[in-house]
Order: sequence, then C-alpha cells, then structure tokens
Amino acid sequence: MTSFFRTPTNTSGLDNEIERAEALFQRLGERIARLSLSLELPLHDEQDIEKMLHWHKELTPFDSPLQIREHRELQGLLVLRYHLEKTMAESLGFEKLLEVMTQAESHLRHEGFAAGADGLQLSDFDQSSLEVSSGKPSV
Repeated sequence: MTSFFRTPTNTSGLDNEIERAEALFQRLGERIARLSLSLELPLHDEQDIEKMLHWHKELTPFDSPLQIREHRELQGLLVLRYHLEKTMAESLGFEKLLEVMTQAESHLRHEGFAAGADGLQLSDFDQSSLEVSSGKPSV
C-alpha cells in the first residue's frame, strides 16, 4: 500500500503535497466539527474524545439510526485523522504537519467554527507530544 504523503523529490512537489494535505485536513476538520455539533458531542479535550471513540452502538445515547450512523462516522473520521497526522509527520516532518494543522484550524475559524471545534487543540502539538512511534499523536 502506498502512503498518501510521500517525501517529494523537488520543491514544487513538496508544495503540492502540502496543498493536498491542507485541503484534506480542512475538509476532515470541517466534517468532524459539523458532526460534533449535530450530535451535541463537544470535543473540547482528550476525555471528550476518548469517551466518544469508545462508545459502542449499545452504549450510545442516540435513538435514531441517523444519529447512530453520524456517531460512527465521527469515530471513523477521528481515527482517520490520527492516522494521517502520523503518516504526514513521518513522511514530511513535524514542522510541516504543524503548518498544515495550523492552516486547517484557520480555515475552520474562517468558516465560523470555534477554535478546537473539530477536537484538535494546536497547543497539544509540541515536539514532545507527538508520538510518531506509537501511531497516535496526543490530542
């Protein structure tokens, strides 16, 4: 399987990879924020995210099939974002990941979402909190 993010061989290739990553993280963040609001499941801190990720169908507070489906989508998108963060950090470096995440958060605020509405707290992204080897950055 090929990685979504590759280490480009030239500067224009790197710029293209960064642009693709920014667009992807913007769309992911926006969808995560919309689902969080729709389900009234705030993603303010690590405990909120952990609780939401570990709910199973029989434990969710939702009655409607739509809410259950949206909840499963939200879980999947958060896991996907963690995977993409890890992949990008490994292939393009932590600094580029931080640059992309900052742009994605700026986009969310520009679209009218509160900072962190997508469960991403940029303050959690310091060099020591990114655990590339574990497969999951701290959130």
